[in-house]
Amino acid sequence: MSETTPYSPPMQDFLLNHEMAVRATAFVSVFLIVALAEIIAPRRKGANRLKRWPLNLGMVVLGSLAIRMIVPLIALEAALRAADADIGLFNLVDLPRWVELVAAILLLDLAIYAQHVAFHRIPLLWRIHRMHHSDLMLDATSGIRFHPFEFVLSMLIKVGVVTALGADVVAVIVFEILLNATAMFNHAICTFPKDLTAWCGEFW
Repeated sequence: MSETTPYSPPMQDFLLNHEMAVRATAFVSVFLIVALAEIIAPRRKGANRLKRWPLNLGMVVLGSLAIRMIVPLIALEAALRAADADIGLFNLVDLPRWVELVAAILLLDLAIYAQHVAFHRIPLLWRIHRMHHSDLMLDATSGIRFHPFEFVLSMLIKVGVVTALGADVVAVIVFEILLNATAMFNHAICTFPKDLTAWCGEFW
């Protein structure tokens, strides 16, 4: 791995030592911002949050517990083990670290996209994934409403991809944060200014 890096060791050490706190802070911050936007400028009226939020957020808790009970190691631990064993693509090639970080995040995102397609097309996986689509009214919590077994399978896939890539631990942490944040944002039912919506439509 190249020694050229935009990140100082203390920053990486901070992320490793406070990974749970960093991810929890990011999750709560994004959730509160998106939820507040839904309340201030709702796209649809009548969301029964007091009834729906405990269930949807409870699935996150159950999914996290299932991962801890069933999966032998999580994606972050897989990245650390791959680095220690010097295995995986990015541990075998000499690239600038910023290239490795960006490439790892993009490839992890591609893997999760492929996973999503598989969960829609394979009948057995669809039976698990359809819990996500059974939410009758979308909001930010719909983006994190998944069956506990889907949490487990998704983590197993991420562990495999992280190991194969030899993904950097910083890339894994950033990817996990972005994955949760974009899922909540994409399912939000808040109204955006027309100019912003039009610009996004032209850009994408």
